[in-house]
Amino acid sequence: MQGNAKSMVLSMIACIAGCLVLLALIPRQGATKLATVDAAGVAGQVSQSKKWDVAVADGLGSPWRPVHAAMIPGDKENPERWRAGYQGAGEDYLSIQQRKDGGAAWFAKVAKGTNSGELKAGGATWRKVEMDGDQKALVRTTPLAGLDTVVTGKGTWNQLEQVAKSAKPISAVTK
Repeated sequence: MQGNAKSMVLSMIACIAGCLVLLALIPRQGATKLATVDAAGVAGQVSQSKKWDVAVADGLGSPWRPVHAAMIPGDKENPERWRAGYQGAGEDYLSIQQRKDGGAAWFAKVAKGTNSGELKAGGATWRKVEMDGDQKALVRTTPLAGLDTVVTGKGTWNQLEQVAKSAKPISAVTK
């Protein structure tokens, strides 16, 4: 009986070692790296076609890069809106969202949560909103170039503030 127990233990060790080797050899997916887009170029086109002076993050710097820039089409419940998204290190993603005449109802939809103070960034006052999960939002208290503006995403308050400071209308960026 003693030989059988010894063989069983050796077999278990061999199986575990084989599994560890397989785990080491199988490639694992790290952070999803989205393709970089020309946010300023898309914003310029939107500005010409829609007559909206949409915002992009100008001078945001490393590690942030634009990965999304588009007019989001509207429907019965959600009018069209502009979104420029930026990816930082790892999975960090923040976006600038804008809408014409959105007001309190739109802010309540895109920044639904608990108010947690205010901050000054980019010469404007922004209301801080803690949302579900790790999601946060900064709601600009005055329109930016005539558009209601929110910076939102899963990042730190410092990261959101950095994007809010750099949010500029495309007309100011392309001068």
